Amino acid sequence: MDFEKQHSEMVGLATSPLSRNRADTWSLVLMAVGISHQLVSFSQGWDIQVTAAAFDGARRQIELFEAENHDWPPVQLVVEAGPDDYSGSIFSMACLLIFHSVTGDWTSRSQWFENGAVSSVRIFDHGEWWRLLTGLTLHADVVHVLGNVCLGGLLLHFLARYLGSGLALFIALVTGILGNGLNIALRETMHMSVGFSTSVFGLVGVFGGLRSLRQGFVLRDLLPAFGGALGLLALLGSQGERTDLGAHFWGLGVGILLGGGLALCNLLKEWRQSARMQNFFLVLCGFLIWYAWRLALST
Repeated sequence: MDFEKQHSEMVGLATSPLSRNRADTWSLVLMAVGISHQLVSFSQGWDIQVTAAAFDGARRQIELFEAENHDWPPVQLVVEAGPDDYSGSIFSMACLLIFHSVTGDWTSRSQWFENGAVSSVRIFDHGEWWRLLTGLTLHADVVHVLGNVCLGGLLLHFLARYLGSGLALFIALVTGILGNGLNIALRETMHMSVGFSTSVFGLVGVFGGLRSLRQGFVLRDLLPAFGGALGLLALLGSQGERTDLGAHFWGLGVGILLGGGLALCNLLKEWRQSARMQNFFLVLCGFLIWYAWRLALST
């Protein structure tokens, strides 16, 4: 069957049979630009026919449409959840709860908070960089830790479906550390803080970055993701007497950048499917937390 010319008056646009869905899509394209056409069914599939006079214009519109949409629908960064996706997030959040039962609430007499809280003076004047990490594991009271465990555990679980448990937890720590660092670096006054919430909002940002940059930098996709993340920040991250809005904001911003970087990383697929790499990141997270607290308690 010749799909270039069906008869003397009408000319077929397709060089090979089209599926019904593709023929309908082409038909909508031509309708949008006002080109008269016909859908024709053959035993092998479908074709779109136009008059010979309209052929060049119709073919041009179809070529432009195909060029603009050849990556659509976009490839989804979806990995089936494995059994470790649940265990990783549950275990890490359980550790925060257990650790809070050891440290207790924030008081001036607590060695844990005296040595481990994020303190701009101690970090910049005395070089105690480990506080950027140890501060993530401390919480002011039970309500504080429960809020971060519930929301953080949920976000960490869903991110593990994309990245794997080990890499997701490592990214959470990195966003928390960098967010805390930017928060105190850009303040003109002395500041102290504790809590995993910087990492929680970092995870929100990672989702936004992954969503918007998975096919490369597309500003129109980045803006809705960033706007949605800011909306969540306004809803959940700016209320309460002890809320550190700056840490939440910078955690969110760092997360968006890291998420975008991960979306463009050629090694991401290999890492997220490698049990060895996931275990490496889990061990690395445990070591970093242990080493940070070792330094904190030895000062």
